[in-house]
Amino acid sequence: MSTFEAYRLGIPLFTPSVEFILSLGLLKERVYWKGTPHSAFGASAAGEASPNAAGGPGVAKWVALSDTYTMPFITTFDSYDDLIAKLDAADLGAIAANMRRHSATLRGTLHAKWSAIIARAVAGGTRAIPSAMTYAEAMRALYPGGTWPNFASRVDCQRVSAPDQGRWN
Repeated sequence: MSTFEAYRLGIPLFTPSVEFILSLGLLKERVYWKGTPHSAFGASAAGEASPNAAGGPGVAKWVALSDTYTMPFITTFDSYDDLIAKLDAADLGAIAANMRRHSATLRGTLHAKWSAIIARAVAGGTRAIPSAMTYAEAMRALYPGGTWPNFASRVDCQRVSAPDQGRWN
């Protein structure tokens, strides 16, 4: 069951805080870059931190943008002792009710947004989907003059970590 499914069902969720999960080393296998590529599109939601960095302060900024840290009513804990204390003190019924209430509100918001998107697409929105084109043709249509970024030539996607062998990049 995914986080979203559990959340929509109103199952109270507890997750390690960003600091705690990083201290546990549970995200070592998050990135397999040999070298860290940087976006050609400028700053991102985490500022100048690269989402592709294998370590450093940028990792905490990006992990903090994960669903479990941005969805309300998910309880974070800073240690195992803190988890036990929070489980003992939690009003699980109230947490579940808040999660279900938030989900109902979000459902209405998402329904309205998707309805508008679909209506725009059906009515011949400003950006047609070039489904009959090849990838290269579609990129040329979207980026006239060949100005689209050629990531394949700049990014080395070779996996250099081998956790099963105790090797991390």
